[in-house]
Amino acid sequence: MSVVERVFLNRLGKNSQGCVFRGHADSRWTLLSAATRRLIKYFNQDESVLEEFFFAQMHLVYLRTVLLDPAREFGFGVVDGSRMSDLQLLAQLQEYGAATNLLHFTRNPLAALWNACEESELDGKVIALDLEDRHYFSPVSREEVELTSEELLFQLTEQGIHVYTGATDLASGIKGNQCQDDFWVTGWPLIPAAAQRSIEIRSEDKQRIRRELIEMYGFLDVAPGVDVHRFSATNGAHFPLPLIDDPEFSQLQGNQCYVKGDYLGAISYYDQGIACAPDVGGLYFSRGNAKAEAGNYEGACADYDAAIRCEKNERKNGEGKYGTTEKHLWRVFFNRGNAKTVLGQLDGALADYDEAIRLAQRFSVRYSWFFLNRANVKQLTQDFRGALKDYDEAIRIGNLDARFNKGNALVMMGRFDEALLCYEASVNDGDNRAGVLCNRKGVEGILSKLGSSGYKVRPPLFKEQAERLMVEVSVKSSPSNVFTEFYYFLGMIGNTGNAGAAMTVKAGEMPIGKGMPGGAGYQSWPGFIVLVKGEEW
Repeated sequence: MSVVERVFLNRLGKNSQGCVFRGHADSRWTLLSAATRRLIKYFNQDESVLEEFFFAQMHLVYLRTVLLDPAREFGFGVVDGSRMSDLQLLAQLQEYGAATNLLHFTRNPLAALWNACEESELDGKVIALDLEDRHYFSPVSREEVELTSEELLFQLTEQGIHVYTGATDLASGIKGNQCQDDFWVTGWPLIPAAAQRSIEIRSEDKQRIRRELIEMYGFLDVAPGVDVHRFSATNGAHFPLPLIDDPEFSQLQGNQCYVKGDYLGAISYYDQGIACAPDVGGLYFSRGNAKAEAGNYEGACADYDAAIRCEKNERKNGEGKYGTTEKHLWRVFFNRGNAKTVLGQLDGALADYDEAIRLAQRFSVRYSWFFLNRANVKQLTQDFRGALKDYDEAIRIGNLDARFNKGNALVMMGRFDEALLCYEASVNDGDNRAGVLCNRKGVEGILSKLGSSGYKVRPPLFKEQAERLMVEVSVKSSPSNVFTEFYYFLGMIGNTGNAGAAMTVKAGEMPIGKGMPGGAGYQSWPGFIVLVKGEEW
């Protein structure tokens, strides 16, 4: 029995009819595409980047910015006068050594065995994939071949599906060493271990296996082609990536820092993106969010201003490539309203919340925190009637926290019975926070002092000695029942945090990416005092 039969064919078994194969000279190698390995090197060999939220998008930007666009500029994207699709061009670049997202497999298990035996001092392995397993793999249709790389691959990263195509199906666009046994399988997202089957090849068997493959099966090493090979070779996995001077890639790196809480790092990457594309509204918006989270609210407002200017310019000149788009512009106004609130620019904050609500409603977007935040600012300006209206709308949409703040507004207006109902409704819904219980007890105490003889409420005033707002209530009383009572109330719940970015910037014209997380929210405001005096009228 030959070594090939003993160590490989007998172990391969009969259930491999729908399988394709790939040989690794080192059994320790994982099934990573060359593009993935090159990006890992770009991030200082830190394989944890594979788990990062934005790595899939970085993958797509790399394919477009480093490989596809430059290759087309060199004229490699045309064959016999016809434009090659992205998938065809990637397959050609892969054939000549470029680090693409494609993994080369073959129907011929002996060809994979040949590759697994390249370095005799190391154990190798042959990896088999069952392409008929539709849990993991799906063939590329003729129509899908013509899609852009983003259109073809983005949804696959969401579904965890790997597409594959036979080399001969792309033959109209590729001239190289293709044969009918060759297959391309997308290597991102990572192919799970459950979809792989491996056969290990011991190092001491490698030389004899190769000799048998030459003598018994006629194997010879095949030399690669030239021309486009030079471009592909300089973009192989072994060549380090240069600095990717692309605004989308910079934003993705900034986003990754942002979700980790590294806001200064995020700002640095957004700076790089803005230097590349100073007219991109989405970059200013993202940097503004990072500055707000870092506590630089003046800088955040300046970036939100820039994002709005960019959007206006894009609408004037036709929508740009990387803009915020009018559909998501409400986020910029909402976040700027938050920053202005912290800075004490309350009139400006109200105007921004008004505009955010107006823009969002044009696209059927209506969140309770729109009205909670606006109501809070109205309460700070002592527009209590306007605040009540917004709190009621927030409650109607489902924000039960707004009831607590509504209760506080009612206390400041002297409508103590209604305030008690708000606090009690919160408690009945299971809200047993100290502020709710404290303020309910305070209203109960005030009501016990009012009696039925009438009372007057003066508008809240800031008392320097108390360093907080004070509401004075004068209760009609007899000369023998003059009294003064103080009731301390905890302040309203703070504004909901910034709205996150609706999407990343775009690759080509296709939006990619999920929404970014919003801000952490803002602290509640200081409490206030109700002074109840029993006085003669």
